[in-house]
Amino acid sequence: MQQYGNFHVTNIGKNESWITSGEVIQANFKGDMLMGRVTWKK
Repeated sequence: MQQYGNFHVTNIGKNESWITSGEVIQANFKGDMLMGRVTWKK
């Protein structure tokens, strides 16, 4: 079973934000960091 946690949003600039979340796999305590980039239009 995979769980996600430690969700963060970081404003990089006026038109860009990064969203990160940690993934934990309970069986072996390994996981990945997932990152998404959002570009904003005004």
